Amino acid sequence: MTLGAQLKSARENKNFTLKQLSDISGLSIGFISQVERGQTDPSISSLKRLAESLGVKMRDLFDQDSIAHTMVKKGTGVLLRVNGSISCELLASSLNKVMEPMIKTILPGGESGLVDPHTGEEFIWIIEGSLQILLGDKKYTLEEGDSFYFCSDQTHAWKNTGSQICRAMWILTPPSYS
Repeated sequence: MTLGAQLKSARENKNFTLKQLSDISGLSIGFISQVERGQTDPSISSLKRLAESLGVKMRDLFDQDSIAHTMVKKGTGVLLRVNGSISCELLASSLNKVMEPMIKTILPGGESGLVDPHTGEEFIWIIEGSLQILLGDKKYTLEEGDSFYFCSDQTHAWKNTGSQICRAMWILTPPSYS
């Protein structure tokens, strides 16, 4: 089931009309309808607002398969727009996964800002472009083909300081988007 279909199902389970969900979330009826029909991809902040308005966790809006495997064809993962310069294509979103693989596309200048320490681990492999990683007080520059693994229990940040788009495979544990 697609993200839009999951959203519509969650809305209907609450017996909300599009207008009611719009009033609660502050998002337009047209936008919510387009998301439900798969005609637009929501930003993470919009998706959080919709989930909160429906009284569900963001991950509840993703397909919750119970099988032990998932196949995602090229370009068909759930696409989340973090902001105007960062998007994530989720490659295996599911409630029962312990890791979350994705492809992040980061435009030049796109950055995370400082991320507070949290439980988990992250693995990054640069497909194209470059990315600067700040881990504690050390900076690392990753180029195409480089990888980086770290425990998320220290302040960290990343930024595309290059002049080209950075595409990176990113694996998080535990999942944060789904």
